Amino acid sequence: MNKLLSAMLILAISLLLFGCGGTQTTNNGKIYVGGTSGLQFVFNTPFGSSIGGKDIVYEQSDTFNIEVNVKNMGEYDIKAGDLKLKLTGVKVSDFTNLKGTAQNLGALNKIEKGIKLFNEEDITFKTDVTKSLKYAADVTSRFDPPVTAWACYPYTTELSSTICFKSNKNTLTTCSIEGAKEFDNSGAPLQVTAVTQTPGNSKVTVIIEVKNVGTGKIYKISSKACSLEDTVDAPNRENANKFTVEVMKGGLVCDGTQDSPIRIKEDGTATIRCEKTITNDEAYADQLTLKLNYQYEQWVEHAFTICDEDADCS
Repeated sequence: MNKLLSAMLILAISLLLFGCGGTQTTNNGKIYVGGTSGLQFVFNTPFGSSIGGKDIVYEQSDTFNIEVNVKNMGEYDIKAGDLKLKLTGVKVSDFTNLKGTAQNLGALNKIEKGIKLFNEEDITFKTDVTKSLKYAADVTSRFDPPVTAWACYPYTTELSSTICFKSNKNTLTTCSIEGAKEFDNSGAPLQVTAVTQTPGNSKVTVIIEVKNVGTGKIYKISSKACSLEDTVDAPNRENANKFTVEVMKGGLVCDGTQDSPIRIKEDGTATIRCEKTITNDEAYADQLTLKLNYQYEQWVEHAFTICDEDADCS
């Protein structure tokens, strides 16, 4: 009877955990949920009519919307207004009520440890959100513009690892000052791939390897939104493929200051070097916690059909 009651209790708990719209995560004691995504984007389709699986808008007569669904699948909170979007691929002035830029109106909070729920928002490219769009220009037969939404947003990757703090002259064996270290990092497109400690007479040296595993491009945090605000006179190329490092715990001095950021190589990888001077009588293990700060630029595409209202584009 006790076994039956136990089984029923386990089943009830499982239904409570898995029946609430989220996916239960098993972290095995880790700090972070993990994953390799920041924000994910998809156009809400169809824009107009879906005839035979085609996304069709008829000029002059059809009303429709162009909007992007955004989900935060990583572990960094995006504040309201911090996500910048730019629409390309169509001539904005050919549409009524269409604007070329947009931003998130509400916060896009990170996923939480325990239950992996994402936060999302539908972002519209409309001047007046109460009215729909129309294509106001003239179309001869049909054309199929590939509309693209470019996105730029701030993001952070957090790293946690246990490091041995002692000189190689100290014979106490409380921890190892050489070799690969276990680590954990947060869900984000910039991922830590290795943490290695190397011995030194009076220094602790830690080498951290990272890689951009997402489909987008990394920019240093600045007043500009990635390449969305590029101009001929003031391009943002000097901030491309760069990020900064913030030491939260451990007392090490790391590469990656605002004035001298880490540069990402063509293969998407980069190396961070951290050091700390110690005395010969020190011997202890401590947690190293870093934040890698950057802007992330990515994009999503969707081709649709704009058709002359007297033509048959089905």
